[in-house]
Amino acid sequence: MKQLMTSFFLLFVFYVGVTQAATGKKVELTNLEDFFRFENIQQLESHFGKENVFTEKTFFGDPTAGESPYLVSQVKFDTPQSVLVIWNEKGNLVCEVQTSAYFYDGKNKKTIFIPNNWKTKQGMYAGMPLAMLVRKNRSHLKFYVQPRKLNSNFGTILLQNERLRSQLKVPFSTQKLIYVYTLDLKRLKKFFPEFKDSILKSNNRIVRQMNPILDLISIYREGFKPENKK
Repeated sequence: MKQLMTSFFLLFVFYVGVTQAATGKKVELTNLEDFFRFENIQQLESHFGKENVFTEKTFFGDPTAGESPYLVSQVKFDTPQSVLVIWNEKGNLVCEVQTSAYFYDGKNKKTIFIPNNWKTKQGMYAGMPLAMLVRKNRSHLKFYVQPRKLNSNFGTILLQNERLRSQLKVPFSTQKLIYVYTLDLKRLKKFFPEFKDSILKSNNRIVRQMNPILDLISIYREGFKPENKK
């Protein structure tokens, strides 16, 4: 029996070794920034399970103009662990990582709110209320309002505070990471219907009363922002 257990253990170790050799070294995930450590899509699938990762080719620009496609992996969609990973054309470099607090339920045709469990090294997460964001920043924030061109259920505010968008040290070699935090504004439109390119402050009485949530977190490598290539 002891020999049988020993043989089983050795077989298990051999299997794990072969699997890791095929998918690359194991990635330890603590914060959103750690997703930049994945070396390829196969490694991402091995970590989360292939059934939990959906990957498709996406063009952020005009393919007829010579724009290259990006590979986009959706991890655990419609759950608190959902993450969008945007790769380069070859799928061997993570260009951008996103988390959102809203999902569209196609079956029931409605948008649902699911706070995300993944946090940045700064402690920010999609679904965080503005008041908590201000406390973490230890000062009030100014927001640059950018109305969306297409009809949508929410507008956006991009935080323009250097403390939140500054470069952070990560425990691995990578290029500078750029952070963009976006707030849900749909409730504020009732009071600020003229939403054009303008500035709002977090200590505004109406803004504080509505306490909008952090809807979207986007982290990308400097020089690798796909959305800027539209």
